[in-house]
Amino acid sequence: MGPIRSLAALFLLALVIPMIAAHAAGQIPFYSERYTLDLLGKSDPVVARSPTKTFFRPGHNKWNYEHSIVETKPDIIADHWGNIGRYIENSGLDYEAFTIPGLEWRMYVKRGSPKIRWELVR
Repeated sequence: MGPIRSLAALFLLALVIPMIAAHAAGQIPFYSERYTLDLLGKSDPVVARSPTKTFFRPGHNKWNYEHSIVETKPDIIADHWGNIGRYIENSGLDYEAFTIPGLEWRMYVKRGSPKIRWELVR
């Protein structure tokens, strides 16, 4: 089982219908069968209409964390692509970092979310 499938399996075991935000917005929703907010905006009109943030890299050059994280408040931010870790840690948002043992896959979980089975995450 690859890392994305293992991550998705954890979601199925550890979560009760959470809102997940991810940059890998194809693999994670496919394997976890959960609604996933696309942090790179290919399926989010607000992000899709935002200005580019980096050099020409189709599909990977737009994001709007103010909208996707601060306004939408996902229960889980399922990856650590680009500068998202620095953004979360420096913004004062109420998320804690979590790494899946054996995968070295860092994600962020919203503190106090009732949609997370905390006994399985910790």
